[in-house]
Amino acid sequence: MQMYEVVWPWVLQRRIPTVFVSSQLSNEHIPYGSVKRVGESWAEEHGNARTVQLWNVYGIEKDGIKSHVVNDWVSTCLRFGTVQPRSNGLESRQFLHTDEAAAAFIDMAEHWDKVPQYVHLTSGKWTSLRALAVELNHALRDEELPQCKFHWPNVEARGNLQHRTPNMTSSFHMHVQSVASRAGQVLQKPADSVTEADVSSIAQGGEHHLLGALGLRQGLRRTIQQIKQQLMNSLGADAVGRVEL
Repeated sequence: MQMYEVVWPWVLQRRIPTVFVSSQLSNEHIPYGSVKRVGESWAEEHGNARTVQLWNVYGIEKDGIKSHVVNDWVSTCLRFGTVQPRSNGLESRQFLHTDEAAAAFIDMAEHWDKVPQYVHLTSGKWTSLRALAVELNHALRDEELPQCKFHWPNVEARGNLQHRTPNMTSSFHMHVQSVASRAGQVLQKPADSVTEADVSSIAQGGEHHLLGALGLRQGLRRTIQQIKQQLMNSLGADAVGRVEL
């Protein structure tokens, strides 16, 4: 809140184009969501600001208690070979690699006039945590690394489960980010004949990665490569017990 009180008046006075990074949790009745909603209100008042709601963006980060689930699992798999998830893994999320998110932010800067007030930055693909574990092991195999064992508890996930469907039908999504083209490939029809209803249906089904060039498998491989190097740099080769050097 203190940051808002300093930064927003400064950019408002200078009419600087501004991206406010929010979260899909801004609709949730939790402190984090409430603070994000306040920031979104500031963005609406700006006139030349846009709000980007991130879903689950993963990539290289510092290892710690607040690590993203992908980073946590990859680091644990590389070091110990087994993961103890906190739930039964039946809840679903949408995952987007940081490289894909960064490319989208660059697109916003270059096509500012096409960016709507609210942008959902996500893949449009729903993946359960159990399916994520399978994909992670496929990525480990592709990197010629040992498979990881998951011990799922009989515990349902609690808290802020994701049930919303992302809006991926703005002109920015459809054309600048090539969502129409990717949807056309799925539907086997020309991109210029893809409708917003087509994209909404695909996003609702959540079976296809509609945003970015990597996709989940390649994004996981890139994250494995990054975290492997990070562990070797910080802990030393001997401390990374399972990584084949």
